[in-house]
Amino acid sequence: MTQPEPTVDSIWRSRYTTGLRVLVTDINDFGVRIAVLDPTTGQPRGRGRWTPIRMLQNAYTQETS
Repeated sequence: MTQPEPTVDSIWRSRYTTGLRVLVTDINDFGVRIAVLDPTTGQPRGRGRWTPIRMLQNAYTQETS
């Protein structure tokens, strides 16, 4: 099963850490910038970090509304 391509403002849930969710805040040729979401407020913590798209798709599952 192939993972969807990430888009800005999409939310992804960790496959390995219960409750860990990240928000895609930016996309460029290198990959995506993801910010961890605070479990209480749902707001991003800090500016986030860059990661390759493949790593995001392997470690997270995109949430659907």
